[in-house]
Amino acid sequence: MVRRLLCLTVLFLGLVSPSFGPLGPVHGSAQAAEFLPAESLRMLLDQNPSLTFEGVPLPVAALSRFYAARADAPAWTFSALDHRAEWDTFLERTRLVARAHGLPATGRLRVLLNALATTTIEDPARRDIAVTALTLTLIQALRGENLSLMTVYPDWPFHRESLDAPLALAAAIKARQDLATFLTAQAPQTDDYRLLMSALDAYRLKEPWVLLPPGPKLEPGAIDASVPLVWTRLQAEDPTAVAPSGLDVNPHLYDVTLREAVRRYQERHGLEPDGVLGAKTREDMNIPLAARLDQIIANLERLRHFTDPLPARRAVVNIAASTLTVFDANGLRYRGPVVVGRTDRPTPFVQSAIHAVIFNPAWHIPPKLAREDVLPKLRKNPRYLEKESIEIVGREDDPYGLNVDWTRVPKRAFPFTLRQTPGDGNSLGRIKFVFENSFSVYLHGTPHQELFVKSARFFSSGCVRVRDPDVFAEILLNPNGTTWDDAKIRQAVDDATTRWVPLKKPLPLFITYATVFPNTDGTIAFLPDIYGYDRHLLEAFLPAEDT
Repeated sequence: MVRRLLCLTVLFLGLVSPSFGPLGPVHGSAQAAEFLPAESLRMLLDQNPSLTFEGVPLPVAALSRFYAARADAPAWTFSALDHRAEWDTFLERTRLVARAHGLPATGRLRVLLNALATTTIEDPARRDIAVTALTLTLIQALRGENLSLMTVYPDWPFHRESLDAPLALAAAIKARQDLATFLTAQAPQTDDYRLLMSALDAYRLKEPWVLLPPGPKLEPGAIDASVPLVWTRLQAEDPTAVAPSGLDVNPHLYDVTLREAVRRYQERHGLEPDGVLGAKTREDMNIPLAARLDQIIANLERLRHFTDPLPARRAVVNIAASTLTVFDANGLRYRGPVVVGRTDRPTPFVQSAIHAVIFNPAWHIPPKLAREDVLPKLRKNPRYLEKESIEIVGREDDPYGLNVDWTRVPKRAFPFTLRQTPGDGNSLGRIKFVFENSFSVYLHGTPHQELFVKSARFFSSGCVRVRDPDVFAEILLNPNGTTWDDAKIRQAVDDATTRWVPLKKPLPLFITYATVFPNTDGTIAFLPDIYGYDRHLLEAFLPAEDT
């Protein structure tokens, strides 16, 4: 797919060549080329501070910076013989490059493409400026600069390094840089982005898949007329899902082979992997192809706004998948399940670094949780604090509030600070991982290990609970220059005293949200958009008539 993209980009650039480039004038140097004096470009920009094409405003300030860096020399060469045909082909190639990145429906790029496609630009100066304007817009789109994610996710913390696109493009031209390489470099250079581009390409080649009719729950041994349709639906995304064949095979039997194929589908789609075709699995299979394409496009756009490049050594929490993944210079180091925030208390996006490990931590309950969670329980059971080993800070004479009439304590002005003492019942578990953030969100163990067997793990109040805190702690602490093996970590936990261990090498932490990603077997995982973040992005990303 990457090679195909490069070919498209080369074609795009070959149709409107840089005036300095090795390809010479379009369609070969034997044809006559237009002559365009620099003065005409400067005059057009200076006299038109609100320059438009077909009513679409152009970035005049950016264009002025670009041409000023070139001493107002034209940047592109058209044949003087048939520039209209070249212009149409140039626009079509631009669409193809944008489409490969899931960009054809973005606001400014789409509007500008459509406007330029409806007009014949006879003036060479205007045509040169139009090519530059469209190229700059494409660069910005590839870098995620045509849409502010802060308007979609108010607490979005991730940002790519900014680029002065006019000066960068001018410098690339001056250095005779290959523009195909230059454009490709503006998109994220991560494996995830490249693989999602390949997925977008592959799913666009698929035919709309069959939708399953309503029906009963199906499990091994069931006989149902819809079984062949189930096989057809599975094969639409998984070529290895092949129905048994033979004279003695009942095509309507839901057998163990089908159960295994359904189970694989469920694992890829964040469903309970029981191999049973129930209502939720049937509903997920009936999500149409067009919606899956939109889901890929939304995830590509988020990646264009993500920190790039990522540090080789890092921890990534994918909220949508409820997983923690740790990488080092050698690649994948650990992957395990976590519990994240429920829909009414979502886990926020975070970019930070883990800088300490605390064994046997106390939990200082955030005021919001004290008001909304603890107070209602105290009104039902005044001994709740004592039962949960939660103390009122600064109230040594009555640490559990046994003398407080909790029915009279106002929820909006909860007057107490609560602290849960270390121990087996502590909500943070026995190990906490310290990182700075403005949300009072923690990364920690938990006494509730039973939640990790569930496929959908959205149960917390925003914090991230780790199934294997001891394994994660060992990964974090070993670069400290001392040997923290399982036995030493277990001893630190069993000592039952609170111990703070700073990290000599803090581990970068990214808490993000990806509902589409490639699996190691080449298939694509599509997860439920539990927080509606894909939907919010698509509403901002796609024009109203396309959503």
